[in-house]
Amino acid sequence: MRKREERFNWLNMTPAQQLHVIKLCRQRYIRKHRKAPGGSNAHLSDSDPQQDLF
Repeated sequence: MRKREERFNWLNMTPAQQLHVIKLCRQRYIRKHRKAPGGSNAHLSDSDPQQDLF
């Protein structure tokens, strides 16, 4: 869920900036799935499939 600029500049970002991008990605992921038809998944923030990577 990263934008093009975020992907290309990932290695040049500070760890704080990378964490901020990760938070933005989480928000985008949740927003995308809430907008999907038939899915008001409020539990997405707790069971994010990529959360176990961190």
